[in-house]
Amino acid sequence: MTNQIKSRLDWLSQHNLVTQTLSDNSISVDRIYTIDDFPYDEVCKKLLKYRYCGKNQTAYIGDFATFDIESTTYQKSIIDNEPEYNAFMYQWQFCIDNKVIIGRTWQTFLQLLENLRKGLGLSHNHYFVIYVHNLSYEFQFFRNFVNITHMFALEKRKVVKCIVNDAFEFRCSYKLSNMSLQKFVSSTPEALYWKKSGDLDYKKIRTPSTILTNEELAYCYNDVQGLREAVMHLLKSEKDTLASIPMTSTGYVRREFRAAFNKAPRNHYQFREMRLDPIQYALLKTATRGGNCHCNPAMSGALDDRNVFNDVSSYDMSSAYPAVMTQCKFPMSPFLLRAPDLSIIDKYIKDGSQALLIDCVFYDIKIKTVKTVPYIPKAKCTKLWKPRIDNGRVIKADVCGMVLTDIDWKIIQSQYEIKGGIEILNLYSAKYDYLPLELREKVIEQYNNKCKLKFGDPYLYNKYKNKINADFGMMLTDICRQEISYTPDSPDDKGNPFTSEPLDIIATMAKYYNSRNSFLSYQWGVWVTAHCRNRLQKAINLVGSDAIYCDTDSLKFLGNHDEDFEKLNEEILDEADKCQLLTSCDVEDPRNGKIHHYQLGVWEKEKTYKTFKSLGAKKYAYTYDKDKNGKPDNSLHITVAGLSKTKGGEWLTKHGGMSKFRIDTIIPAGHSGRTVSDYKDYLSPYTLRFNGESIWTGSAIAIYETSYTFSITDEYEQLLADLEGVLV
Repeated sequence: MTNQIKSRLDWLSQHNLVTQTLSDNSISVDRIYTIDDFPYDEVCKKLLKYRYCGKNQTAYIGDFATFDIESTTYQKSIIDNEPEYNAFMYQWQFCIDNKVIIGRTWQTFLQLLENLRKGLGLSHNHYFVIYVHNLSYEFQFFRNFVNITHMFALEKRKVVKCIVNDAFEFRCSYKLSNMSLQKFVSSTPEALYWKKSGDLDYKKIRTPSTILTNEELAYCYNDVQGLREAVMHLLKSEKDTLASIPMTSTGYVRREFRAAFNKAPRNHYQFREMRLDPIQYALLKTATRGGNCHCNPAMSGALDDRNVFNDVSSYDMSSAYPAVMTQCKFPMSPFLLRAPDLSIIDKYIKDGSQALLIDCVFYDIKIKTVKTVPYIPKAKCTKLWKPRIDNGRVIKADVCGMVLTDIDWKIIQSQYEIKGGIEILNLYSAKYDYLPLELREKVIEQYNNKCKLKFGDPYLYNKYKNKINADFGMMLTDICRQEISYTPDSPDDKGNPFTSEPLDIIATMAKYYNSRNSFLSYQWGVWVTAHCRNRLQKAINLVGSDAIYCDTDSLKFLGNHDEDFEKLNEEILDEADKCQLLTSCDVEDPRNGKIHHYQLGVWEKEKTYKTFKSLGAKKYAYTYDKDKNGKPDNSLHITVAGLSKTKGGEWLTKHGGMSKFRIDTIIPAGHSGRTVSDYKDYLSPYTLRFNGESIWTGSAIAIYETSYTFSITDEYEQLLADLEGVLV
């Protein structure tokens, strides 16, 4: 772009016009409104239509708006040689009726809300919806300036929706889509205003008086106009109104599965029959565990550089959670209290017809070999005396208490020696059977749709892919979630205005089971992860000491174990046959007519790693011989929790590659992709004097870059050192 063209564009932006190239390569010149020249009468008259919701007769304006802010983080002071940061809003943008309004102060935003409240006749139970992508962020900035009459949050500071000034319902579109704004908009068919990237340098200090360039304004403009396009398409494609659209992405799959569940009256009878009591719920909550993610301590490279492995193989399970939901059996009758006796457990384990919930204590327990992935997580132990820990996993202990499923029980019995005996505190059993047919058919329908769209519409493919990925989250939703309250006048000692309300388990469970919308039994979700861990454990057992690293549905190892995985796949196919549902599909590639066969749940071989090294769970690096285009690949690829795959990998590649992937390496701020979100909480707004300006501001989130240091605990370091010498 020549300087002459850029100057012309900047002149247009200063005269409330923004020029840009849209996703279809057309050139667009769009007007930017202020609160003073926006056509309120025209827009409000057009939008005055209501959609009523439920028995409370809450009314919503038939259209919606989108909102976003831009902020500046600045260094406030230095305390104990550490910089302290704060932040303020310097611009907001608001899209309504495909028109974008931009303002620079909170005063103008409040005036906009008041003008819309009057023009749309808003009042209690008559709301106008405003979507914000990551509402939790904007909420922290605007909360001091408005009256929050209702707020719903999943966790402290994780706001899903809130009622502002008893007139506006702000909703989080990130929770709705479960996608970044860039992905949400770019995957929306026919969306024109894609999110810009790289046009707004967040390190630059800007204030309400800063004049933005055309490129910067286009970035801000698209954030709200593009979001409006994405939400509008979602409403139309799902045939929703603002009264019926879910609040979260999981809500879509929950709605589909509820409709399927309701087709058979017997399902609701069974659901009520399987009702948990508070003790059973508490035990199941304790037994709940996610995927198995760990590094074989004998293969860890955290101590030095010796454990960098060549030619490492990798296998992944295809849609692991949906597979076990359709192919495996679950507790399908009420849990009955049994005598706490080992002989009864042995009987039921041998019989295989009963799902067991076992509250137990192991005495003098020790793993049979450290050259494996230890199964018992320290975090899930109810009692633990004198343990030896491998990066969060129990190697041995004098006393180890746990609540287990029968699946976990069998794995622990095979992997550990228990010399001091076992005490059974509580034992429950329920009959094993398949999940309701209607639910399993819905899972298979989603899987088939995803497979059939691999060579079709990218939007629909991603839609079904996201749905099937959300199935597990739906299954393991907690039925006794703590309510989060917003108490701005009485924050905690750190200034946090969110409070967790005391949980009345009996009342909460009664509310869940008495609701006509409830249909999922909590115990099913507990067994979904247990079945998946079991399938992974079978692979770990077959691979043996060659296993290096595992994570939920994948295993990385040395040597050739293709025959072992063929054997595992035969077992999975046998389970698939027994479930009496077709859990596979054939899809023709329209480009060449080739037929592709897809089978739910089987192990699939991934690309071999040229080199591989792990420093522990969620912390490994690898290289490939060639990239996806067949050219030599000299990049180091990483998967490290809290570190950007792209930026972190690029920095390590430039500074030594695999030799730099080691403990004590520090990736500097700006190269790690890692940021800190520092919440600044105030009881009321205040006037900030900044660079000669008076800025009305309040609570904020200061976001700044930080470094990443590779480290391990002293406990883990000592264990690895001991493994080099004597046996643990």
